[in-house]
Amino acid sequence: MTVEGMLNAKVEIASYTEVITSLEEAINIKMLELSFTETPKGSLCKFKGDAFLHLRMSMLMLCGRIVQNLIACKFKMEKLEHLVCYGNQIGKYF
Repeated sequence: MTVEGMLNAKVEIASYTEVITSLEEAINIKMLELSFTETPKGSLCKFKGDAFLHLRMSMLMLCGRIVQNLIACKFKMEKLEHLVCYGNQIGKYF
């Protein structure tokens, strides 16, 4: 390896360490926002297995499905109403 290659490698390593430290700082900030004070292996694993979170996520998913189904039913009803109101006139124009 040449001297120039070693210098380039050191510069790359320095840039990667800067990226790693900035990512670690961002993770620590997010952990503080979520009020985690213990190590990730401690409270995060407990938090991941929390039944409340599973129920909350299931509720959000079900609410999304309900909204989608209500929207789909609304469009079906509007389509049926349109056919009832204007269905008899469709054949007259052809």
